[in-house]
Amino acid sequence: MKKILSILLMLLLIPTLVACVNFNDNSPKINVTVDLENYQVTEISDGLEARIDLLSNFISLTIKLDSIFSSYGLKVNGKTINKNKYTISNNELIYNFKAKDFMKKSEKITTLLKLNSDGGLWHKEDLVHITPSFTFDNISHNDEESRDITIFTNVSTGLRWYYKLFLKYETSLDIYKVVFVDPRDKAIEALDLPDYDFILALHYQNADIETNSELKSLFTTSSLNSIVSLDNDLETATTAYVYTNSNNEANYQIYLNEEFILPTPQKAQFDFVGWFDGVNVIETFTPYTAKTDNYVKELTAQYGGMSIESLNNYLNSIIPQFTDKDLKLPLAYSDYTINWESSNESVISKTGKFNNSFNDDEVTLTAKITKSDGSTYQYTYKTEVRMMKSFSNGIASGYIYRSYSSLPDLLFETLDIINAAFIDLDTNGNLKGTAYLNNVATEIMPRAKAYGNYVVLVVGPASEPSVWSEVARSQEKINRMADQLVEIINEYGFHGVDLDWETPTSSEKTNFTKLAKTVYEKVKANNPNHLVTAAIAGGQWQMPRYDLENSNQYLDYVNMMMYGLVNNGGRYQNPLKAATSWHNSTLQLGATTSSTSIAESVQLFNNLGVPDSKLIVGLAFYGIRQVRTKTGNTYGSFTNAGSVFYNEIVQIMNNPDYITAYDERASVPYIYKTDGTEFISFDNPRSIAEKAQWIKREGLAGLMFWEYGTDTTNILLEALKESMYKEK
Repeated sequence: MKKILSILLMLLLIPTLVACVNFNDNSPKINVTVDLENYQVTEISDGLEARIDLLSNFISLTIKLDSIFSSYGLKVNGKTINKNKYTISNNELIYNFKAKDFMKKSEKITTLLKLNSDGGLWHKEDLVHITPSFTFDNISHNDEESRDITIFTNVSTGLRWYYKLFLKYETSLDIYKVVFVDPRDKAIEALDLPDYDFILALHYQNADIETNSELKSLFTTSSLNSIVSLDNDLETATTAYVYTNSNNEANYQIYLNEEFILPTPQKAQFDFVGWFDGVNVIETFTPYTAKTDNYVKELTAQYGGMSIESLNNYLNSIIPQFTDKDLKLPLAYSDYTINWESSNESVISKTGKFNNSFNDDEVTLTAKITKSDGSTYQYTYKTEVRMMKSFSNGIASGYIYRSYSSLPDLLFETLDIINAAFIDLDTNGNLKGTAYLNNVATEIMPRAKAYGNYVVLVVGPASEPSVWSEVARSQEKINRMADQLVEIINEYGFHGVDLDWETPTSSEKTNFTKLAKTVYEKVKANNPNHLVTAAIAGGQWQMPRYDLENSNQYLDYVNMMMYGLVNNGGRYQNPLKAATSWHNSTLQLGATTSSTSIAESVQLFNNLGVPDSKLIVGLAFYGIRQVRTKTGNTYGSFTNAGSVFYNEIVQIMNNPDYITAYDERASVPYIYKTDGTEFISFDNPRSIAEKAQWIKREGLAGLMFWEYGTDTTNILLEALKESMYKEK
């Protein structure tokens, strides 16, 4: 009996002894309150800091200590914690525990859910659970003065000195995806760009770009397919959140204590199956209870081969209702192979290469699909296509020789035919012009496709007629030149050839016919809708050298060079009609030379068998300056002093030392210096309008000009657009 009483007494003393072991009255007291639903420390003794970390099968409370003792009187949620339940290290007290230590085992606990999309993209509403790689606030819009992150939505050229992300809207996800990156290499127009909706750009003079390696790395190809979310619609957004590939994929985190339908990421070429926990594929998360000791749930997205319905939906999404550019037609996708057919190969090829249509306004693409198991399917997709511009209301044409990199939309809106000058010809009939072709491909072709312009390959050099002479006397060299022309047309998408031989000699006229015939036949055999034209000066001197009685049949149009015909004597370079007497009789300036007016030259072309319907009349987008000396009251003769660009003419017209006049007889504006020593004839909006009215009334084919780079004010181009009634 005494033994039993002794044992009972010892049992009663154990808690007291333990308490003495855990702490004594001098041990610092720490009281902590933990919110187990949100895993937060809500209260702690004064002067201390603490945090909660959630690990796979336990919860960790870490308290930062301001001084170290061998033991503490630790209470968590009112419960005294024995000394052997926590550790002290590096000025930190760490207490690991289970939820069931403070809760009923049947109670639901909050679980940290981590999702890895395995390359899939999230919907915008899911991104709130992912920390962005970059957050850009106070974004400006279309502001080229800003040196910070800027959204550009209305530019198609420039931005050479910007780091640029090109973004495309993903409708099904309500996000933007990075589809192209330019690390400050080129201007927009020099880049081979996919479809995009806006540009997120940072100027190279930004204060952080050179010192912040992470920021600079954003503008590298590693950011392709990264996603961007905006705080508002594109026009009013002020904040952009960027999720790079490494950050987007595996950092979805959400705390849950109730049932949750899991999100659905999207991965190219695959259908989403569900979320894999290592054993099962699930679609809904069910919360744990305290009994399970599970606090973190990690799931990985699982995908399967795309269904044929999903593939069909995808192909529908990439083939637009309307197109004016190349299409990317996949030959393989998921576990399918695809062969394409086109109802019009000349407009959209089976590889997706686009050319403006001359006839059809719709193309049908057929996808013949084979699955890896041998199953076959066939689907058709229709797309409307950009037609080539119509010549029915008269042709507006022009030459481009300078300023390829600064062509305005106005030029593409106005012109039906863009004559791109020049590709060079050598004495063996070979064509040379890598830089020229690159300029045409990057600066002209993409926008010409969007507007439906004909882009014509202009063969020069006009300054070396001996080269033409050498080629034209050899049928072998003519064939070589013509074959290469067709190759270039097909490779770069030109719509024809303009022959600029200035000029054959009288004895070479039949050689011109032989050359024109070969080029015409080969170009038309390649595509009968393509053009063959020639640039031939008006007036009585050069026209007979082209054997037009015979060569005319091999030319769709003649570009009448009705400018620069006269450069001395105080006479006009570009009259519409003859006016042989002086417009200013006092100073004896302002008259025409015989046969140099448009009206006279048209008659000369007619006499050689060229009908009005083939004649495109040239305008001068520049002036010719003539100067003469004055001694007392005696003047010398006017001599050529070179070209004057229209930009300069506009300035001269505002100079009080000059007077502007207009000869209504010849439809020619001119400027002369008040002392009579300088004379400039040119075209202006009035003369262009009068020439346009005349060519329409007479039934001529249209108007053209030389050349865009001589009038970057766009005053004359706008006048041509209005005079020829050209719309966008």
